[in-house]
This record gives sequence, structure tokens and C-alpha cells, in this order.
Amino acid sequence: MNSIRQILGFATVILLGALVGAGGYESVVMAPNYAADIPNSLEHARLFMRATNPGNFFRVLAPGTQLALLVSVIIFWRIRPSRWWYVAALVLLLSVDVITFTFHYPRNELLFHSPMTQPVAQLTAAAHEWATGNVFRIGLLLASAIAASIGLRSALVRVRDSSSA
Repeated sequence: MNSIRQILGFATVILLGALVGAGGYESVVMAPNYAADIPNSLEHARLFMRATNPGNFFRVLAPGTQLALLVSVIIFWRIRPSRWWYVAALVLLLSVDVITFTFHYPRNELLFHSPMTQPVAQLTAAAHEWATGNVFRIGLLLASAIAASIGLRSALVRVRDSSSA
């Protein structure tokens, strides 16, 4: 396997790992703080995230990772076991974005952009739903990272076996 494939394969796994880590950070550090004392905690979060927010990070990293996975599918296509692991990783990552846009964005809008006139119970429910949904999203990201890792490993093993034959 040439070095370009290896570099892209490792970079893709690292990018997926960054998404998993950032998602985990949001679940362990950020989300509990948002939900700690609603509406006060949301007011503080809105003030704290005035210049930038986690979305700015994910809006760059997620498409870049999708692109890296798509290119990985293309360049590993001839290596049959790797092909399907990379396809699976891409499908899982794309499903994360579907969940993000359909489930998380409406809750983000309510929690961080809408006027603070909603009932506290509605805001609290949205914060808890967001946190629960994020755990599921992290699971999909982790599964995608594992699939890409297996795809890379199977390509490395195949090359090693063909070069020693």
C-alpha cells in the first residue's frame, strides 16, 4: 500500500477520533453545565459562547472528516475488505449529521438562540433530550471510527501478506 493511502487512512481515523473526543467533551463538561440551573445556566452559556461555540468546531471538522472518508472509500475501493469498512464508516458518519440537523439543531435553537421566555420545564426537557441524543451520536461516531480503523488494518494486513508472499 502506498504511503498516500496510509497517510489518508491514519488521518481519517484521527479525524474521527477528534469528533468522538469533542462529542465526549460536550457530554461530560458542557451539557451538564447547560442543564445545571435552567434558566440561569443557559443565560451564562449564552454569554460565555458569545464569540464562538462548539458548532463552529463541528461545522469544519465534520465535513472535512466526511470528505476524508469519501476519499478513503475511493482509494481503498480495490481492497475489498477495506472497502466495506470504509463505506460503513461513511454511512455511520453521515447518519450522525442527519441526527444533528433533525434532532440537535432544533434543541440548540431553543436552548441558545430563542428568547428566554419559554417555560423552564420545556428548556429543561430540551437540555436533557440534547444530552441523551448526544450519547447516541457519540456511539455512532465511535462505531464509525472503529469501522475506519478496521478498514485501515485490513488494508495494511493485505499489503503485508501480499508483500511477504
